[in-house]
Amino acid sequence: MSTNAKLSDSQWVKIYAFLRIHPRAYVGDETSCRLFVEGVHWIMRSGAQWRFLPPACGRWNSVYKRFARWSDHGIWQDMHAHFADDPDIENVILDSSVVRAHPCAAGPKKRWSSSASVGSLSRRFSTKIHVNVDSLGNPLRFLLTGGERHDCTQAEALIADLDFERLLADKSYDVEPSCSTWSLWVWKLSSHPEPTG
Repeated sequence: MSTNAKLSDSQWVKIYAFLRIHPRAYVGDETSCRLFVEGVHWIMRSGAQWRFLPPACGRWNSVYKRFARWSDHGIWQDMHAHFADDPDIENVILDSSVVRAHPCAAGPKKRWSSSASVGSLSRRFSTKIHVNVDSLGNPLRFLLTGGERHDCTQAEALIADLDFERLLADKSYDVEPSCSTWSLWVWKLSSHPEPTG
């Protein structure tokens, strides 16, 4: 396993302390739990399929099943909330990114009716990740939607209950009804070029 996927001892101490007090996390042996968490970390950083997990992390199918169990129990979400509990939210930054599935995700070729919308078919196999980060770039919240959802539809959910001074976002969030509802200063990147000299 590459060294950039391994957790430092100081990182592991914090994660392990959180897992020990979590009511739904079965930790078991500390060494094997650390290998499991590092294996999940490797998958998330590499974007590889589970079956390509390095053998040092354990059997890929067992690691995947435990990962899925922890996901179902909300352990990963609780861990994220725990470590994002002290953000620097002078500025909150919103953005999104589309993740498209490989064409083989559609399965075998199908016969579509001529009345089917090409646009809706092309978006069917994509997901949009909406995220907000604090002033230091640390993620605070993220939401997953279908790839066709517009950015501004998720903005209120991303910033709810956050006490910040400025909202930084690109022009896809500049929608009049939402901006007047939020009463926020929005920095439109397209209309504020970087200063020269």
